[in-house]
Order: sequence, then structure tokens, then C-alpha cells
Amino acid sequence: MIPSLRRLPLVLALATMGTAFLHAYVSCQVTTLLHPLLHPLVAGTGVLLLLAAALFLLLPDTERPRWKSGRDLTLAFVLLFALAAAPGSFSSLALANRTVADPSALLKGKGAAEEDAATYAWKPDGAGVIPLEVTDLFMAIGLPKSMAALDGKKVRVIGQYDPSAQAQAEGSNRFHLVRFLMFCCAADAQPVALAVEGTPPADLPGMGWAQAVGTVHFEAMAKAKAKTGTGTQSPAADQQEPVLTLESVKAIPEPKDKFLY
Repeated sequence: MIPSLRRLPLVLALATMGTAFLHAYVSCQVTTLLHPLLHPLVAGTGVLLLLAAALFLLLPDTERPRWKSGRDLTLAFVLLFALAAAPGSFSSLALANRTVADPSALLKGKGAAEEDAATYAWKPDGAGVIPLEVTDLFMAIGLPKSMAALDGKKVRVIGQYDPSAQAQAEGSNRFHLVRFLMFCCAADAQPVALAVEGTPPADLPGMGWAQAVGTVHFEAMAKAKAKTGTGTQSPAADQQEPVLTLESVKAIPEPKDKFLY
């Protein structure tokens, strides 16, 4: 049975949107947009839309479908444009607009209940360096055992290079390594920036990925902000932040998991 021509725009719209959702899932573009727990929903939506397109194409044309071709095609092409134009990672502008005064506040409660287990899990590798995420260092804030276990230790972290601290303070010898923490989707992703005391490679581009090795210490945020000249708010005197005294740093390829969850 040949389907009615009046049904073809709806079939095209459904097939286009279904293909777009599946492409975002298969190409891993969805990792930039959503938390991993939501990725299966994107794939499922794509499959359902393609099945709906097939049903509208094959089932008998018993009544006029309740749709408007212009609207449906517009929605489909807007979705395609949004996926094509979506950047692969956040820019320095997004970092500037989303920076929070106290990154450790984002992580309150995530590590307190398992502090003892966490400290024992921090084991150095064969080179005597502890591999950590930027968030591990901020989760230690306010947890005496964790801070004591990390203070003075040599660690390895990765992140996106943010030179703004150097640029804003004359003679400053600090920069930041940034990771974005995603709770649900790209709209709520928040940057967690680790202050690094040292000189980055001259050829490392802004927001480029880097791996740094150095010694951790904790200092008052007010002192850190005074050194770098950053921050629009005055932190409380007892607020602390981790600082990495740099030993080595190198550029690395963009990791598969660009976000922390």
C-alpha cells in the first residue's frame, strides 16, 4: 500500500528526530549534554521516534493525522541544527560565567560519611604519586582526617588550563586546572578550579587539557585570592582551598570523560 503524500512530512520529521537522537548517543555527543544515567533515555527516544515514523509510513491512512507539516519539520531541523552547533566542551566564557566563590560548597556531604574509606583509598602509584581528581581535593575541605592525609603529598591531576589568574595579576605565578562537575545536564554543570603554583608550558592553549604533578597544601581562600587577584567576593577567613605546588605539567589529549559526576 502506498502511503498518503500528506503523511510524508510527519514521517520525515519523526525519522529525522529519531536519527538525531541515536546519532547523539552513538557518537557520544550526548556525554557533553547529559549525565550518564540519562544516556539510555536518549537512545530509547531515538528508537521510539523511528518506530513511530515506520508506523505512520506503513499503517493504512484511515483518517487525517492531527499534525502540521511546517511545525513538525521545523522542530526536526531545529534539533538537527542544535546538535550540529553544540560545542564539544565548555569555553573560557562559560567558565567565567559559572565560577563559584567556594567550589567546596558544591561537594558538601559527598565525602563526609565515607572519610575513613576515602583516605585509605588514596594510594600512590609506582612513582610515589597519588592519582586524584580535582574534586577529591575539594571534598577534603572541612574533613580533618582527609586534609591531614593529603597535605604535603605528591599527587597527579588533570584538567583544563585556565590562565586567567596569571593574566589578571601582575607577576602572578599561578594558574588553574578546571574540571566541570555535572549533576544532571550541561545546563547545571559547575566548574571546580584547582589553583596551581608554578609556570605552565608556553604552548598550552587556554582551556587545553593538561596533566600536573605536584605537592598539595591547603591555605585560606582569602590569601589565595590576594595572590592571584581573582574573585569578586571576599571569602571568610576560615575558608580554605587546596593549592598544588607544581613539579611538572604537560599537555594531554582530551580525555574520554570530560566531565565529573
